[in-house]
Amino acid sequence: DLVHGHLFKGEMAGTVLSRVLAVPLVLTRHSLDWANLPAWQRKTLQAVVQRRAGGIIAISDAVAEVTRTALAGRPVPVRVIRHGVDPELLKDKMRGTDLRAELGLQGRKLLGTVARLSPDKGLTYLLQAYHQAQPALADWHIVIAGDGPQRATLAEHAAQLGIADRLHLLGWRDDAMDVVKALDVFALPSIREGFGLALLEAMTAGTAAVASDLPSIRETAGDAVLYVPPADKVKLAQALRQLADQPQLREDLAARSRRQAQRFSAEQMARQTVDFYATTLRGGAGVHPPRRQDSSVPAGLERRAEDRY
Repeated sequence: DLVHGHLFKGEMAGTVLSRVLAVPLVLTRHSLDWANLPAWQRKTLQAVVQRRAGGIIAISDAVAEVTRTALAGRPVPVRVIRHGVDPELLKDKMRGTDLRAELGLQGRKLLGTVARLSPDKGLTYLLQAYHQAQPALADWHIVIAGDGPQRATLAEHAAQLGIADRLHLLGWRDDAMDVVKALDVFALPSIREGFGLALLEAMTAGTAAVASDLPSIRETAGDAVLYVPPADKVKLAQALRQLADQPQLREDLAARSRRQAQRFSAEQMARQTVDFYATTLRGGAGVHPPRRQDSSVPAGLERRAEDRY
C-alpha cells in the first residue's frame, strides 16, 4: 500500500517500486550531507526521487532544515520523527560479555564509543585529546566498536601518538550494547551528526557522555552530556580530564542521561510513523495521489498499529 525508502539506494529502489505498484512513496532522510553528495546524486534525487515522494520524514530539526533546502521549493510535507529506543530491545542485544576480562583490563577505566570509522565521526580528535589529557587518563583505555574506512588510519595515528597499547579497535560487534554498558565515559566527537542514535543508546544504558556541541546532538541529549566544540582536541582533552577527575560528575551525567533518554521512546516513534503513513495514504497536502482508484487508508491500519504498540 505504501513504499518507504531510506538512504540513496533505498530511495532509488523505492521510487521504482512506488511507480510499479502505483502506491505513494515516503522517504526518511537521516543525513546532513546533502551539500556533500556527488552532484549526480543530488540531481537524481531532485529530478526523480523527490518528484515522486508524497512525504519525507526527517530524524531531527537539523535534518529537516537541510531536507527543505534540498526540496528546492517543492511542496512536499516534511515531518520530524525522532528516533526512539526500547530499553527492553536493547537488553535483548546484550550478550553478557565481560569486556574488561576479554581485553585483560580488569580494574581499568574505559573511554569509548560505537561508530562507523569514518572521518565525520571525529575519532582522530578523540585520540589526540586522549593523548593531550595525560597523565590524568593514565589509568584509562580507549575502546572503539565498529568498522569502516578509517580503521587503519586510526591504528597508525595511535602508534604515532604513542598510545597504540591503549587503543582497542574491536571491529564490528553483535554485543555492542555490552561494550557501551562497560564504558565509564561514552564519547561522540562527531563533526556532523543527523541525530546521534548511538549516543541515545548510551544514555539509555546510563553511561556518562561527552559529545560535540552540534544542534542535532542538543536536540537529542539536552543537558545530559558534557559538550565540547567539534574538532577541538584541546577542549575535548579538558573535558576528558574533568570527567576522569570527577566521578560524581560522571554519576550525575549518567542519571541525567537516563531521564533524558526516556523522552525518546520506540512506541512514540512508531505511532508518529504510522500516523504519517495514514496521512500520506489519504492524500495529504502535496502528496501525489496513487493511480489506484481506491486511495483510502487500508482497513485496520490504525488498529494494527494499536495492537502492536
